[in-house]
Amino acid sequence: MRYIGSKTASLGILERTVMRHAAPTWNQFCDPFAGVCTVARHFKKLGFRTVTGDLLYQSFVFQRAMLEHNSQPRFPGLRCVWRTDTSVPPHEAVLRYLNGLSGTDSYLTHNYSLAGKMRRKFFTERNARRIDKIRIQIAEWASACLVSEREEAYLIASLLNAADAVANTAGTYYAYLKVFYRKAKQPVQLLPLPIHGNGKRNSAHLADAVSLTKRTATDVLYLDPPYNERDYGAYYHLTETIARWDCPEPNGKSGIPMEGRPKSSFCSSGTAESEFKRLLSAPEAKLILVHYSVHGLVPHSTVMECLTALGPTSFHTWQVRKYSTSRGEKGSSGHRLYVCKPH
Repeated sequence: MRYIGSKTASLGILERTVMRHAAPTWNQFCDPFAGVCTVARHFKKLGFRTVTGDLLYQSFVFQRAMLEHNSQPRFPGLRCVWRTDTSVPPHEAVLRYLNGLSGTDSYLTHNYSLAGKMRRKFFTERNARRIDKIRIQIAEWASACLVSEREEAYLIASLLNAADAVANTAGTYYAYLKVFYRKAKQPVQLLPLPIHGNGKRNSAHLADAVSLTKRTATDVLYLDPPYNERDYGAYYHLTETIARWDCPEPNGKSGIPMEGRPKSSFCSSGTAESEFKRLLSAPEAKLILVHYSVHGLVPHSTVMECLTALGPTSFHTWQVRKYSTSRGEKGSSGHRLYVCKPH
């Protein structure tokens, strides 16, 4: 799934930094700003037990699906589905069944396609109807206890990836494109999620970063807080709605829910600095990494003040490709990685 702030381009730097400072016996990695789990999945593959969290439910779904599973789910409650298709493993048969469902006019069709009164163009009518049908089926299976919570998360995460791949947007859901582009016209298609087993009990949490950090003792604490006032709950309101399936009342041209979504205190210029200080008040970690923007809401001096109070701290700055919703727009953004070894 396309996601602002995904750290795919920084994985090499993060891995080298951790390996340079970690002891051979260290085996736990905590990421309380997990997003779509790009960093946590990487360190899970390296053998670390992962503990993750986030405020958004869609992130929690990806955490449960891709971190708590150590192998592809077998869906024992859906034997009636996969036993009719023995040519592929159970998880593929279940996804194939969902891909074969016909559409239905429901929440997404009525509110986020041309079939609705507001004629929003987030999805083609055909894809909106199919996403509606698939999401309703997943909800029915969960209500009937035919899938576990982790299996439900796996299916929802696969649907989020599939829906995002055909969404008529430039990467977020704050606006849709005026004309349906090529990928948006393709049929929505659920695919298996990449699951890497590490033989450990990885845990996912729907929680704010401060509370998760305070109650988690870990070897490596990776902190990647939002650095500007971009509200993820608004920018990804539609995928959050698909994940929660709470069908809120949409508002305005973009259909952002009227009651809003959880917003991090790190996204406000009035609270970011104080929240950062709370986050680093008393963490239990042997190594702390803070990944932040050079131009973030929390000034460099504050970050250094908080970290040096805990132990020796260094930092490294580099440039990454800047996120943009405009095609063809290029630019770079300064990233800074702080490395602290608490006393």
